[in-house]
Amino acid sequence: MIFDVLSNIILGILGGIISSIIVSRVFLIHGDYQNQLRFFDQLMHKLGYIAGILAVVKKVFEVSYDEDIRMQREMKERGYKSEAEYYQAHSDKDWISKSALLKKFLSEVKKIAQSIKDELFALHIEYPQLAKIRDIISTHVNTILDLDEFTFSDINKIEQESKAIADDFGKIKSMTAKQIIKLIVTDKVMIILYVLVAVIVIGAIFSYFFGI
Repeated sequence: MIFDVLSNIILGILGGIISSIIVSRVFLIHGDYQNQLRFFDQLMHKLGYIAGILAVVKKVFEVSYDEDIRMQREMKERGYKSEAEYYQAHSDKDWISKSALLKKFLSEVKKIAQSIKDELFALHIEYPQLAKIRDIISTHVNTILDLDEFTFSDINKIEQESKAIADDFGKIKSMTAKQIIKLIVTDKVMIILYVLVAVIVIGAIFSYFFGI
């Protein structure tokens, strides 16, 4: 009688300990995965900032192209022999250097890309899907860091890559619940705990039927 009571107490204590470990482990896995998703959210905001700058750069190219056509037409009409004469004739205007502006934008874009690269380097990822998108982002920012100047083709390529990354990350976020369940089910510590629970349950059933 006393042995049965002690056995039940021990089983209850073991069950409680294992249950608390399981709950703690579930919250740990969930929290860690959510933290890494938030980290990638921040990176996506930075990539969005880069995309915004590139959109402005494209506008600069378009405006500059229109201005070049207007300037060439006026130079021809008024007989200006050089751009220097044209600018001298319009000295009252506040001219902005296109090349200086583009260099400023390029410097800013590279600074953001480098910060993304540094953050990725310091990040440890255990989840295959996030590790895959990390590698894609790393390749993407290296492409940006390799730029010597802006061209339409480079801008279009970077914009397409950025959109693809955003789409891929959106798909990963939409499957967060399924991914967390998968991580919980396949976690090595959780598997050991499942086995312990199964052993306790089977042992209890065995004891009940055979009166041990």
